[in-house]
Amino acid sequence: MQWAVCLRYGNGAKVMMPNYTPSQWWECDIFAVTKAGYFVEYEIKRTVADFRADAKKGCGFRSRSKHAHLEAHEKNGPSRFWYVTPKGLVAPSHVPLWAGVLYISPTRWGHAVEVARNAPRLHWHKCNPAIIEHAYQRAHWRFWDLWKRAGFPAQPTAATRENG
Repeated sequence: MQWAVCLRYGNGAKVMMPNYTPSQWWECDIFAVTKAGYFVEYEIKRTVADFRADAKKGCGFRSRSKHAHLEAHEKNGPSRFWYVTPKGLVAPSHVPLWAGVLYISPTRWGHAVEVARNAPRLHWHKCNPAIIEHAYQRAHWRFWDLWKRAGFPAQPTAATRENG
């Protein structure tokens, strides 16, 4: 489902990455910053139980839950928040009003993304540039970690220099 969202909305983003935690916020299944500079979060729910458990998430080190922050339209949170589910898993009427709903369904060519309910604008504050810069750095190091795990050489050897 992450891939389907990234394919559908990635062209409109400065940065879009899975499993990223912006400063003073919770981990995002998909963190995105639009080309206009607004933070958008996509929360993936694969089961009804997972969706129901989301509302019960603890506060962690914060004084209020994530849902309370979203409902209050906190400026350090996303300007838009989406739940992403398999088609028909959760009716839009069962989703808080501060969230949009995207349905993902398999097709012959991959996955279809359908807007079941648009995500409302929670606020007009742009994402802190330091958070965007940190996301770029995390993406950089994730790339090099994957490169290393894939077995590519860290530095060219004499054999690779000679063969091109």
